[in-house]
Amino acid sequence: MTSWNDILKLGSGLYVACPSEDMPAPDGPRGECLWTIDATKCATKDTLFSEFARELRFPSYFGGNWDAFDECISGLEWLPCQSHLIVILNAPHLLKLGKDFGVFLSILQDSSAEWAGLYPGETLKVVLIVPEHDEAAFCSELEKAGGMTSSRISYANDALRQRIN
Repeated sequence: MTSWNDILKLGSGLYVACPSEDMPAPDGPRGECLWTIDATKCATKDTLFSEFARELRFPSYFGGNWDAFDECISGLEWLPCQSHLIVILNAPHLLKLGKDFGVFLSILQDSSAEWAGLYPGETLKVVLIVPEHDEAAFCSELEKAGGMTSSRISYANDALRQRIN
């Protein structure tokens, strides 16, 4: 399995990893701001928006819809750091979003890709934490959601990558 030190060296992107004892501490690793979202609190689109708005301190103008979410997650200019590591714990709970799961993934993937081009030297990394016993099923759902394929999601866990490719 890839260590968190290896994940921290990666560029902007959407990653899947298993929980690990060497996960970064809440004070932010290597100058990045660390933001933690617990997916058990994100069973609906509205609760997902609320959790992200609370944790990432979305501005008061955040409209609570996908366009506003996309706008906020793509900028984050109101936050005190240039690079961001968003860790989503218990990621399989996001499957409760149904069709919105694919929209959510697409926004995260597109935002992290745009970030790399717009902000050279800065990163937006989103890591979906998936317990090892849920890996295969979750990754299967990832690939079903909105046409996401293993080429669009980076797998931080080498064993996981080998299983699904």
